[in-house]
Amino acid sequence: MIRVIHLGLGAIGKGTLEALLAQPRQAKLVGVVDVNPAFIGRGLREVLGRKDAPNLIVCATIGEALAAARKSGSAAAEN
Repeated sequence: MIRVIHLGLGAIGKGTLEALLAQPRQAKLVGVVDVNPAFIGRGLREVLGRKDAPNLIVCATIGEALAAARKSGSAAAEN
């Protein structure tokens, strides 16, 4: 399975994200980044309006998303 950090939640970004979420066996969304202040810090479920979206917080930078993905990945490995 491929772990993915998605960049951008504009119209095209949301479309590609929907396609990504439709492939749960091939890819796992582990992070989301956007520069729009209206999205940063909000939950992906809220931004997309989908309760079935991963419980992720939209980050402002790739570095923040990587750190969050690493943290959640190590927590999952401990369980």
